[in-house]
Amino acid sequence: MTRDDIASSVRINLDDAGVISYSAADVNDAIQDGYDDVAVLSGCINKTATVSLQDSLSYYDFAALGVSDFYSVVAIRNNNNNRFLTDFQSRIEFDRIRPDWETWAGQPEMFCPINSQYVAICPKLADATGNFTLFYKALAPTLSGGTTPLIHHDVQHLLEWYATADLLEQFEEFTKARTWWRQYETELKKYSQRIQNLAHTDIYRVLAVR
Repeated sequence: MTRDDIASSVRINLDDAGVISYSAADVNDAIQDGYDDVAVLSGCINKTATVSLQDSLSYYDFAALGVSDFYSVVAIRNNNNNRFLTDFQSRIEFDRIRPDWETWAGQPEMFCPINSQYVAICPKLADATGNFTLFYKALAPTLSGGTTPLIHHDVQHLLEWYATADLLEQFEEFTKARTWWRQYETELKKYSQRIQNLAHTDIYRVLAVR
């Protein structure tokens, strides 16, 4: 379904086919909000990007380095030695391996997310050459009328349900909105689990080639 197809379904749900109560902009904004929500909570949009190694840098801001839709790391491969970096959950684990990891010199071997903006990578090169391949979960792109959301075709009704609930709430139709929210939240949990299961399969494939 395209965004326009989803918008038509939303208007049917709202009994607003004549575009009386809800403007086109309101409907499209609600669909985009739903798309943003599904993309982040399910992690369904996976991409790769090439990022240059930076001189003496321990904390990478991938969005600032050109990956504008970066949301979270899946894996990082150092293309200088064709090896995947080992992923850790926190800097505490870095400290256990080597307390002076922030000044450790060498080819990058490990990474861990610090917050929504920064990812710590070590060791680091003073005069860096080469690049990483970044495997990452992406934010949702902006939809236009004829574009199709980057989510599985059998769950694109999630955007319809989100937009319907959101617009009903804007008109203070809270009881009606609650029914749509329940459908949306239940289906989104199932979809998120489905994406996690697929991700686990991909991780096994990555480990097999390390």
